[in-house]
Amino acid sequence: MTKNENAEKDLGDAHAIDNIDKTVIKIVSAMQDVGFNVEDYSIENILLNDMNNINAVYQRTAERGLTNKMEKSYKFLFNLFRKYGGTLLDILYKIYGDEAKVYDTNLQVELMKKIKEIEAKEKDLINKQGINDLR
Repeated sequence: MTKNENAEKDLGDAHAIDNIDKTVIKIVSAMQDVGFNVEDYSIENILLNDMNNINAVYQRTAERGLTNKMEKSYKFLFNLFRKYGGTLLDILYKIYGDEAKVYDTNLQVELMKKIKEIEAKEKDLINKQGINDLR
């Protein structure tokens, strides 16, 4: 099976794989079905969830009773994570490549990337200064 055929099987909709927007809608809908309050979060924040987050919400929601729709949605998400791993955004990158960049606009993510870059530069500068001080 090709990568797209595998993704089609995971997504359960032959047309969903051709359209990242439909895939995101299906993911967000599944997240809501398992118990996430998706109305309070941006799509970017929803896509930063991983399987641990989904399991925690699913278990809390399941305590109140399972529905067929909830179980199907959980299985859909579980299969995506089992196959691709990471966060939901990582999964989109693995299926769609650079096309997923449109959903990677979360300011917190960008801020954390910049902070890590600055910290790396600071550590490098401290190391260089330490070497110069030892000379």
